[in-house]
Amino acid sequence: MPQLSPARRAQVLGPALRVFARNGYRATSMQLLADATELSRPALYQYFPNKRGVFRAAVAFALDGAVHDVRAAAAGAGPPRQRLLDVLRHVLVFYDGPELGRIRAELIDQTYAQAGDLWEGFETALLDAVERVLCEAGVGEADETAVVVVYGVEGIALKSTDRTARDRAVARLVDLALTASTR
Repeated sequence: MPQLSPARRAQVLGPALRVFARNGYRATSMQLLADATELSRPALYQYFPNKRGVFRAAVAFALDGAVHDVRAAAAGAGPPRQRLLDVLRHVLVFYDGPELGRIRAELIDQTYAQAGDLWEGFETALLDAVERVLCEAGVGEADETAVVVVYGVEGIALKSTDRTARDRAVARLVDLALTASTR
């Protein structure tokens, strides 16, 4: 199959992500994707074998960008607390958006089912970034604390629809991780 240029890839996969986010995996058709990406269905099939192929490419596109942003945030010059909050914002973005309310569970299920390996790669990069910041902050057992922080944030994101309350809970979790483990 031919490959899209990096610029064209962004033009195709960005709109494809929005279609999946708006409609969910099951309700998204190749025609909806073609319409959103301004490609004909036959042209879309030149680049992707099926809907799953578009979904995996769109997830990879989103996660590749997130991994880059997570690593940059972890390497930033700010204090550890701010760097951790910046890193974790890149997790929260996957749970944001009013259109995700009704289809959030389906998209999460489909991401694990269709692109679980890609999500695992993102989580590994995320855990590494959080562990790095925790180590630099002098937190003992930084690897285990990183697991608690990352999965705690995912749980907070899944349960909270109020962004202010969610952000407060994430900040509290970061504060606990930075203080409780340095004793």
